[in-house]
Amino acid sequence: MRKQMLDIPATRDMDDTFKRLKYIRYADDFLIGMVGSKDECEKIKADITTFMSEKLELEMSEEKTLITNAQEPAKFLGYEINVRRSMDHTRTRCGLQRRPWSGTIVLKVTYETVLKRLQSYDAVFITQVDRKQTLKPSSRKYMVNRHDADIMAQYNLELRGFYNYYSIADNIGYWGWKFNYFMKYSMLKTLGRKHKRTVGQILEKYKDGTDVVIPYRDNKGNGKQRVWYNGGFRCKRFTDIYEDNRYDSMPNTMYLPAPTLVERLKERKCELCGVIGDLVMHHVRNINQLKADTRSNAMMIKRHRKTLAACHDCDALIHQSYDK
Repeated sequence: MRKQMLDIPATRDMDDTFKRLKYIRYADDFLIGMVGSKDECEKIKADITTFMSEKLELEMSEEKTLITNAQEPAKFLGYEINVRRSMDHTRTRCGLQRRPWSGTIVLKVTYETVLKRLQSYDAVFITQVDRKQTLKPSSRKYMVNRHDADIMAQYNLELRGFYNYYSIADNIGYWGWKFNYFMKYSMLKTLGRKHKRTVGQILEKYKDGTDVVIPYRDNKGNGKQRVWYNGGFRCKRFTDIYEDNRYDSMPNTMYLPAPTLVERLKERKCELCGVIGDLVMHHVRNINQLKADTRSNAMMIKRHRKTLAACHDCDALIHQSYDK
Protein backbone atom coordinates (compact mmCIF):
# COMPACT_ATOMS: atom_id res chain seq x y z
CA MET A 1 0.00 0.00 0.00
CA ARG A 2 2.88 2.33 0.73
CA LYS A 3 4.32 1.68 -2.74
CA GLN A 4 0.94 2.28 -4.38
CA MET A 5 0.53 5.54 -2.48
CA LEU A 6 3.90 6.82 -3.71
CA ASP A 7 2.87 6.11 -7.30
CA ILE A 8 -0.15 8.41 -6.99
CA PRO A 9 0.48 12.15 -7.64
CA ALA A 10 0.24 14.15 -4.42
CA THR A 11 -1.04 17.34 -6.06
CA ARG A 12 -3.65 18.28 -8.61
CA ASP A 13 -1.83 20.28 -11.25
CA MET A 14 -4.86 21.29 -13.28
CA ASP A 15 -7.14 22.70 -10.59
CA ASP A 16 -9.85 24.75 -12.29
CA THR A 17 -10.49 26.80 -9.15
CA PHE A 18 -6.91 27.96 -8.64
CA LYS A 19 -4.97 29.82 -11.34
CA ARG A 20 -1.24 30.37 -11.07
CA LEU A 21 0.94 32.55 -13.27
CA LYS A 22 4.64 33.45 -13.10
CA TYR A 23 6.33 36.17 -15.14
CA ILE A 24 10.04 36.83 -15.60
CA ARG A 25 11.73 39.28 -17.94
CA TYR A 26 15.26 40.22 -18.98
CA ALA A 27 15.53 43.19 -21.37
CA ASP A 28 13.10 42.44 -24.21
CA ASP A 29 12.88 38.68 -23.53
CA PHE A 30 10.20 37.42 -21.17
CA LEU A 31 8.77 34.07 -20.14
CA ILE A 32 5.35 33.37 -18.64
CA GLY A 33 4.58 30.17 -16.77
CA MET A 34 0.91 29.37 -16.24
CA VAL A 35 -1.18 26.55 -14.85
CA GLY A 36 -4.15 26.39 -17.17
CA SER A 37 -5.51 25.23 -20.48
CA LYS A 38 -4.09 26.01 -23.90
CA ASP A 39 -7.10 28.19 -24.72
CA GLU A 40 -6.37 30.38 -21.69
CA CYS A 41 -2.73 30.67 -22.77
CA GLU A 42 -3.77 31.76 -26.25
CA LYS A 43 -6.07 34.41 -24.75
CA ILE A 44 -3.22 35.73 -22.57
CA LYS A 45 -0.95 35.83 -25.63
CA ALA A 46 -3.55 37.83 -27.56
CA ASP A 47 -3.99 40.25 -24.64
CA ILE A 48 -0.21 40.78 -24.40
CA THR A 49 0.02 41.38 -28.15
CA THR A 50 -2.75 43.98 -27.95
CA PHE A 51 -1.19 45.69 -24.93
CA MET A 52 2.25 45.89 -26.54
CA SER A 53 0.91 47.30 -29.79
CA GLU A 54 -1.51 49.83 -28.27
CA LYS A 55 0.26 50.90 -25.07
CA LEU A 56 3.95 50.31 -25.81
CA GLU A 57 3.85 50.61 -29.60
CA LEU A 58 5.91 47.44 -29.95
CA GLU A 59 5.46 44.39 -32.13
CA MET A 60 5.77 40.89 -30.76
CA SER A 61 7.49 38.33 -32.98
CA GLU A 62 5.04 35.57 -33.85
CA GLU A 63 7.87 33.20 -34.80
CA LYS A 64 9.62 33.47 -31.42
CA THR A 65 6.48 33.65 -29.26
CA LEU A 66 5.46 30.05 -28.65
CA ILE A 67 3.04 28.19 -26.40
CA THR A 68 4.49 24.91 -25.16
CA ASN A 69 3.63 22.36 -22.52
CA ALA A 70 5.69 22.73 -19.36
CA GLN A 71 7.05 19.21 -19.75
CA GLU A 72 8.59 20.21 -23.08
CA PRO A 73 11.69 22.42 -22.92
CA ALA A 74 11.30 26.15 -23.53
CA LYS A 75 14.36 28.18 -24.55
CA PHE A 76 15.08 31.31 -22.53
CA LEU A 77 18.39 33.22 -22.30
CA GLY A 78 20.43 30.24 -23.47
CA TYR A 79 18.75 27.78 -21.08
CA GLU A 80 16.13 25.13 -21.64
CA ILE A 81 13.44 25.23 -18.96
CA ASN A 82 10.89 22.53 -18.27
CA VAL A 83 8.98 20.88 -15.43
CA ARG A 84 10.36 17.52 -14.38
CA ARG A 85 7.99 14.58 -14.15
CA SER A 86 9.70 11.87 -12.13
CA MET A 87 8.19 9.25 -9.82
CA ASP A 88 11.61 8.15 -8.54
CA HIS A 89 11.81 7.75 -4.79
CA THR A 90 14.47 8.68 -2.27
CA ARG A 91 14.70 8.39 1.50
CA THR A 92 15.00 11.13 4.09
CA ARG A 93 17.28 10.98 7.11
CA CYS A 94 14.39 9.49 9.04
CA GLY A 95 14.06 6.67 6.49
CA LEU A 96 10.81 7.90 4.95
CA GLN A 97 10.34 7.68 1.20
CA ARG A 98 9.51 10.78 -0.81
CA ARG A 99 9.55 12.10 -4.40
CA PRO A 100 11.67 15.26 -4.33
CA TRP A 101 12.04 15.63 -8.11
CA SER A 102 8.41 15.50 -9.24
CA GLY A 103 7.08 18.88 -10.38
CA THR A 104 10.37 20.76 -9.96
CA ILE A 105 11.69 23.32 -12.46
CA VAL A 106 14.77 22.18 -14.37
CA LEU A 107 17.32 24.45 -16.03
CA LYS A 108 19.49 22.73 -18.62
CA VAL A 109 22.41 23.56 -20.87
CA THR A 110 22.04 21.94 -24.28
CA TYR A 111 24.60 20.46 -26.64
CA GLU A 112 23.76 23.15 -29.20
CA THR A 113 24.54 25.89 -26.68
CA VAL A 114 27.93 24.41 -25.81
CA LEU A 115 28.75 23.82 -29.48
CA LYS A 116 27.82 27.37 -30.42
CA ARG A 117 30.02 28.80 -27.64
CA LEU A 118 32.99 26.60 -28.59
CA GLN A 119 32.64 27.51 -32.27
CA SER A 120 32.50 31.21 -31.41
CA TYR A 121 35.91 30.76 -29.73
CA ASP A 122 37.17 28.70 -32.71
CA ALA A 123 38.15 26.00 -30.22
CA VAL A 124 36.62 22.98 -32.01
CA PHE A 125 35.95 21.61 -35.47
CA ILE A 126 33.42 19.00 -36.60
CA THR A 127 34.61 15.80 -38.23
CA GLN A 128 33.15 12.44 -39.21
CA VAL A 129 34.23 9.31 -37.31
CA ASP A 130 32.49 6.04 -38.22
CA ARG A 131 29.76 8.04 -39.98
CA LYS A 132 29.07 9.98 -36.79
CA GLN A 133 29.55 13.67 -36.21
CA THR A 134 32.33 14.20 -33.68
CA LEU A 135 33.94 17.28 -32.14
CA LYS A 136 37.71 17.67 -32.06
CA PRO A 137 39.70 20.41 -30.29
CA SER A 138 41.38 22.82 -32.67
CA SER A 139 44.21 25.31 -32.28
CA ARG A 140 43.62 29.04 -32.55
CA LYS A 141 46.29 30.25 -34.93
CA TYR A 142 45.55 33.93 -34.34
CA MET A 143 46.86 33.54 -30.75
CA VAL A 144 50.29 32.05 -31.51
CA ASN A 145 52.00 35.45 -31.34
CA ARG A 146 51.03 35.92 -27.67
CA HIS A 147 53.01 34.80 -24.63
CA ASP A 148 52.20 31.36 -23.26
CA ALA A 149 50.85 32.77 -20.00
CA ASP A 150 48.64 35.25 -21.88
CA ILE A 151 47.20 32.43 -23.99
CA MET A 152 46.26 30.48 -20.85
CA ALA A 153 44.82 33.62 -19.25
CA GLN A 154 42.54 34.17 -22.25
CA TYR A 155 41.30 30.57 -22.15
CA ASN A 156 40.73 30.79 -18.40
CA LEU A 157 38.66 33.94 -18.80
CA GLU A 158 36.46 32.30 -21.41
CA LEU A 159 36.06 29.13 -19.34
CA ARG A 160 35.15 31.05 -16.18
CA GLY A 161 32.72 33.21 -18.14
CA PHE A 162 30.91 30.13 -19.44
CA TYR A 163 30.70 28.59 -15.96
CA ASN A 164 29.59 31.80 -14.24
CA TYR A 165 26.69 32.24 -16.66
CA TYR A 166 25.48 28.63 -16.65
CA SER A 167 26.36 27.78 -13.04
CA ILE A 168 22.69 27.46 -12.00
CA ALA A 169 21.95 24.81 -14.65
CA ASP A 170 21.15 21.37 -13.27
CA ASN A 171 23.46 19.63 -15.76
CA ILE A 172 26.35 22.13 -15.57
CA GLY A 173 28.51 19.42 -13.98
CA TYR A 174 28.43 17.32 -17.14
CA TRP A 175 28.66 20.08 -19.75
CA GLY A 176 31.09 22.11 -17.65
CA TRP A 177 33.66 19.31 -17.73
CA LYS A 178 33.00 18.74 -21.46
CA PHE A 179 33.57 22.43 -22.13
CA ASN A 180 36.68 22.35 -19.96
CA TYR A 181 38.08 19.36 -21.93
CA PHE A 182 37.74 21.00 -25.36
CA MET A 183 39.07 24.36 -24.13
CA LYS A 184 42.04 22.77 -22.39
CA TYR A 185 43.16 20.72 -25.39
CA SER A 186 42.49 23.64 -27.70
CA MET A 187 44.92 25.67 -25.59
CA LEU A 188 47.48 22.83 -25.64
CA LYS A 189 47.19 22.58 -29.42
CA THR A 190 47.60 26.35 -29.73
CA LEU A 191 50.78 26.19 -27.63
CA GLY A 192 51.97 23.20 -29.67
CA ARG A 193 51.36 25.12 -32.89
CA LYS A 194 53.37 28.03 -31.53
CA HIS A 195 56.36 25.95 -30.35
CA LYS A 196 56.02 23.26 -33.05
CA ARG A 197 55.53 20.57 -30.43
CA THR A 198 52.94 17.86 -29.83
CA VAL A 199 50.27 18.05 -27.14
CA GLY A 200 52.14 15.43 -25.11
CA GLN A 201 55.35 17.45 -25.22
CA ILE A 202 53.51 20.62 -24.11
CA LEU A 203 51.92 18.71 -21.22
CA GLU A 204 55.30 17.27 -20.23
CA LYS A 205 56.73 20.78 -20.17
CA TYR A 206 53.99 22.53 -18.20
CA LYS A 207 52.29 19.80 -16.17
CA ASP A 208 52.70 20.09 -12.40
CA GLY A 209 50.94 17.21 -10.67
CA THR A 210 47.35 17.32 -11.89
CA ASP A 211 47.54 21.01 -12.90
CA VAL A 212 48.85 22.77 -15.98
CA VAL A 213 51.09 25.62 -14.78
CA ILE A 214 52.85 28.19 -16.96
CA PRO A 215 55.50 30.34 -15.22
CA TYR A 216 56.09 33.92 -16.36
CA ARG A 217 57.52 37.24 -15.18
CA ASP A 218 55.53 40.42 -14.71
CA ASN A 219 56.61 43.94 -15.67
CA LYS A 220 58.70 44.25 -12.51
CA GLY A 221 60.55 41.01 -13.17
CA ASN A 222 58.85 39.04 -10.38
CA GLY A 223 58.29 35.35 -11.07
CA LYS A 224 54.61 34.32 -11.18
CA GLN A 225 52.49 31.44 -12.44
CA ARG A 226 49.34 30.93 -14.47
CA VAL A 227 47.33 27.84 -13.46
CA TRP A 228 44.61 26.23 -15.57
CA TYR A 229 41.18 26.58 -13.96
CA ASN A 230 40.65 23.80 -11.40
CA GLY A 231 37.69 25.11 -9.38
CA GLY A 232 35.20 22.46 -10.54
CA PHE A 233 31.71 22.90 -11.95
CA ARG A 234 29.35 22.52 -9.03
CA CYS A 235 25.74 23.52 -9.64
CA LYS A 236 25.05 26.72 -7.71
CA ARG A 237 21.63 27.01 -6.16
CA PHE A 238 19.82 30.29 -5.73
CA THR A 239 20.70 30.34 -2.02
CA ASP A 240 24.41 30.29 -2.91
CA ILE A 241 23.97 33.14 -5.38
CA TYR A 242 21.95 35.15 -2.85
CA GLU A 243 24.74 34.82 -0.27
CA ASP A 244 27.26 36.09 -2.84
CA ASN A 245 24.97 39.04 -3.72
CA ARG A 246 25.23 38.20 -7.42
CA TYR A 247 21.69 39.20 -8.30
CA ASP A 248 19.32 41.95 -7.21
CA SER A 249 16.93 40.75 -4.53
CA MET A 250 13.60 42.29 -3.65
CA PRO A 251 13.64 44.49 -0.52
CA ASN A 252 12.33 42.94 2.67
CA THR A 253 9.36 45.20 3.34
CA MET A 254 8.39 43.25 6.49
CA TYR A 255 11.56 44.37 8.29
CA LEU A 256 11.33 47.34 10.66
CA PRO A 257 14.65 49.22 10.84
CA ALA A 258 16.07 50.21 14.21
CA PRO A 259 15.60 53.87 15.25
CA THR A 260 18.46 56.20 14.40
CA LEU A 261 20.49 58.18 16.94
CA VAL A 262 18.55 61.35 16.17
CA GLU A 263 15.21 59.58 16.59
CA ARG A 264 16.30 58.16 19.95
CA LEU A 265 17.40 61.59 21.19
CA LYS A 266 14.19 63.26 20.02
CA GLU A 267 12.15 60.70 21.93
CA ARG A 268 13.48 62.37 25.16
CA LYS A 269 13.14 59.15 27.17
CA CYS A 270 16.07 57.72 29.09
CA GLU A 271 16.76 54.15 28.04
CA LEU A 272 17.97 53.26 31.55
CA CYS A 273 15.51 54.82 34.00
CA GLY A 274 12.70 55.97 31.68
CA VAL A 275 12.73 59.61 32.82
CA ILE A 276 11.48 62.19 30.29
CA GLY A 277 13.90 65.05 29.69
CA ASP A 278 17.10 66.09 27.96
CA LEU A 279 19.33 63.20 26.95
CA VAL A 280 22.98 62.60 26.09
CA MET A 281 24.34 59.81 23.94
CA HIS A 282 26.79 57.52 25.70
CA HIS A 283 29.30 55.76 23.40
CA VAL A 284 31.73 52.88 23.84
CA ARG A 285 34.58 52.01 21.50
CA ASN A 286 34.13 48.23 21.23
CA ILE A 287 31.11 46.26 22.40
CA ASN A 288 33.09 43.01 22.49
CA GLN A 289 35.19 44.33 25.37
CA LEU A 290 32.19 45.13 27.59
CA LYS A 291 31.39 43.05 30.67
CA ALA A 292 27.84 42.71 31.96
CA ASP A 293 28.87 43.99 35.42
CA THR A 294 26.65 47.10 35.27
CA ARG A 295 23.11 47.68 34.08
CA SER A 296 24.22 49.99 31.26
CA ASN A 297 26.76 47.48 29.90
CA ALA A 298 24.26 44.63 30.15
CA MET A 299 21.71 46.66 28.19
CA MET A 300 24.18 47.53 25.42
CA ILE A 301 25.28 43.89 25.17
CA LYS A 302 21.68 42.70 25.00
CA ARG A 303 20.78 45.22 22.29
CA HIS A 304 24.12 44.73 20.55
CA ARG A 305 24.63 48.49 20.35
CA LYS A 306 27.58 50.71 21.19
CA THR A 307 25.32 53.64 22.12
CA LEU A 308 22.89 54.36 24.91
CA ALA A 309 20.55 57.39 25.20
CA ALA A 310 20.63 58.33 28.88
CA CYS A 311 19.63 61.28 31.04
CA HIS A 312 22.30 63.43 32.73
CA ASP A 313 21.96 61.61 36.08
CA CYS A 314 22.29 58.11 34.52
CA ASP A 315 25.20 59.32 32.40
CA ALA A 316 26.99 60.54 35.55
CA LEU A 317 26.40 57.16 37.24
CA ILE A 318 27.82 55.36 34.22
CA HIS A 319 31.04 57.43 34.33
CA GLN A 320 31.32 56.88 38.10
CA SER A 321 31.19 53.10 37.54
CA TYR A 322 34.03 53.44 34.99
CA ASP A 323 36.14 55.47 37.48
CA LYS A 324 35.80 52.69 40.02
